[in-house]
Amino acid sequence: MSTVVAERTQRVLHLARTHLGMDVAWLSQFTRGEQVILAADGDIAGIGLEINCGTSYSDSYCARVLAGDLPSVIPQARHDPRTRDLPITDQLSIGAYVGVPVTRPDGSAKGMLCCVSRSAQPRLDDRDARFLQLLAGLLDESEDGALDAAAAAEEQARDRSRTRMLRALAARAVEPVFQPVVRLADMQVVGAEALSRFDLALGPNPAQVFSDAGQLGLGPDLELVALDRALEHLPELPEGMRLGVNASPEALLDPRVLARLLAEPGHRLVVEVTEHAPVVDYPALLRSLDELRAGGAYVAVDDAGAGFSSLRHILQLRPDSIKLDIDITRGIAADPVRQALARSLVGFAASLGAELLAEGVETVEDLHALEELGVDLVQGFLLGRPGPLAQAVSTKESRR
Repeated sequence: MSTVVAERTQRVLHLARTHLGMDVAWLSQFTRGEQVILAADGDIAGIGLEINCGTSYSDSYCARVLAGDLPSVIPQARHDPRTRDLPITDQLSIGAYVGVPVTRPDGSAKGMLCCVSRSAQPRLDDRDARFLQLLAGLLDESEDGALDAAAAAEEQARDRSRTRMLRALAARAVEPVFQPVVRLADMQVVGAEALSRFDLALGPNPAQVFSDAGQLGLGPDLELVALDRALEHLPELPEGMRLGVNASPEALLDPRVLARLLAEPGHRLVVEVTEHAPVVDYPALLRSLDELRAGGAYVAVDDAGAGFSSLRHILQLRPDSIKLDIDITRGIAADPVRQALARSLVGFAASLGAELLAEGVETVEDLHALEELGVDLVQGFLLGRPGPLAQAVSTKESRR
């Protein structure tokens, strides 16, 4: 946003807020299902919003105003039956609201000019909406106005991110590391899980890198490279052990990923189905998993106990192995509620004929608690940190 445009935007927002007697005025942009606050005047932190941070578009008053479900002026939001029970009303402490669209030349909305007060403002009426619409028109006049400039900057940033990601893919810049999986009955290493590490230039952590790749439309491409780099080490794995590899439902529907997995001895693989987004086609996913099972591979699912969706995921996929969510594992020795949930999942896994693996084990106390509960397998820093495969599968006298 140019300095001139930024100054004019700030003046417009200040005029809107003070004229209407509201606590906050902001200019937002709609992008990929979010409403991003580009500029604001007043106590924006007091209502829980931040500049350049996105909030859900579908949950907002703005979306409802544009859809015709709400008027542009809501003088008493906590008493109006159309808004009093909306979660966003409590979330932002909205007492009164006025919002109008900022439009493109074709008349479509590219954002909103909004004013919010934490207290009710009974005097507000349609004249205030018309005044705000006049101010919104001032933001429309400049060809390189705030919203267009922000959209261009966002597109440039996206192009830079895509270029970095494509270069990483071309260089196969994924470093595989491996964490041991230990059988609790005799504390023997029975396998390892392959994890991925990236240069910090791609993102602060692996989860963010994979998420960014998905946003750029390169999710399966990155997963394929990560999978290929991990499977290069499969010949180093001792006989009788399995290598766990992660794959999202989207990647498992990609013929390239499925072919790469089927090219390896299935009896040596555990394919862990990660769930970063809702599964849109369970029948197709099940067909892919059936092919892998026919080749001898085990199927595992992650985050058991993390919520209803994860249990539905398990019921649909009928896995051979279930991973207990780290939020249940951590601190389980001192928490009867966690123990009760884990105990129920032990029985649930047994009823499916599946192994139960507890990840994130970091203390001896938690390890003993999981053993008493009847968990089959464990994984975590206590048993071994991610590192070279030879280190992960080395035998030790005691891991307790």
